[in-house]
Amino acid sequence: LYFGYYQSGYALAPRLSNLQILELGASFKPLESLVFFKKMTLGSRYYFYWKDEASGGTSDLESTGNDPVVGEEWDTFVNWQIFADISLIIKYGIFFPGEAFSTDTRENTQYFSTAFSFTF
Repeated sequence: LYFGYYQSGYALAPRLSNLQILELGASFKPLESLVFFKKMTLGSRYYFYWKDEASGGTSDLESTGNDPVVGEEWDTFVNWQIFADISLIIKYGIFFPGEAFSTDTRENTQYFSTAFSFTF
């Protein structure tokens, strides 16, 4: 049984089974000097995925090849607390499959999500 949670990308979102992950990321507040945009954060992450055991499987059932390279993913996001009770979140991610996927299933996967919250 899977235990715990790890933020491992939006598009692939793998479970931690026979998988190693290198994550590089950064975020910043580009318009912090402007009152209206003070609580807006832009960020990006890049993930490199590879199998711990090349001949083993992963949580993605299409990565059946014996190559350890599962793929790479780039994610970007905007988190903005517009007012104390209104916030906006935008997320985008794209996964680029590696050699662990067969050529007929090696298509990029995209993820897009928006959330607008009004709290009262």
